[in-house]
Amino acid sequence: MSGKQNEECSYCTLTVISLAIALVSGILTLLAASYMYHGVNDLVIMPKELQAYTSSRLLVPHKKIVLIKVDVKHRCYILPLSLSKDLASTKFMVSNEPLEPETLEEVAGADGVDFCSTTPAYVLEART
Repeated sequence: MSGKQNEECSYCTLTVISLAIALVSGILTLLAASYMYHGVNDLVIMPKELQAYTSSRLLVPHKKIVLIKVDVKHRCYILPLSLSKDLASTKFMVSNEPLEPETLEEVAGADGVDFCSTTPAYVLEART
């Protein structure tokens, strides 16, 4: 009977060791991932032409866009994050029609809708 108890004990020990290895592996993976992830830290510099107006910006990193609300013109501009790096040197074209509220929510999320509120939102595109 003691042979069967030793065998059961070894299975229990093996299970505990396996669970400990899985737990330590998971913790080490989370630590390595948090060490490597630095978040979105792209600096968006406004050109002097837009700085002349009172404006506010909202970065929506999960949608990869920047919202620029210009109070004087009563407009909200949607700019892709990839184009915001060369904002001062790039020429932009504004879409003709403002976005519908449903489209704005799809593009900018709920934060974007709250940010633009009742201000019409236009898409900025790089002029080719």
